[in-house]
Amino acid sequence: MKPSYEVFGTKKKLLVFIAVIFIMGYIWWFLPVHFLDDVNADDILHVEVFNGNSGQYFSIKNKDDISFIISNIQNIPMKREKVSIGYMGTLFTLK
Repeated sequence: MKPSYEVFGTKKKLLVFIAVIFIMGYIWWFLPVHFLDDVNADDILHVEVFNGNSGQYFSIKNKDDISFIISNIQNIPMKREKVSIGYMGTLFTLK
């Protein structure tokens, strides 16, 4: 009779470990992401927006516009759609 710690074989332990990692990754993937939760809009001096298609950028310095942008980003949960492997560049970049 095998000792109790050898009830699971190494293959079964490996499969259980992989299944747990897969389940944790699946849960993490579908959790909503909130950006700028700990940022106060009054602390931001300006927002720079870069358009990756045209190469143009502009800067937003109006406090009301900055407050509007930050509150919208903070209130909308963002979700991942696909893995970014193989994609290069950005469409819009905020600084």
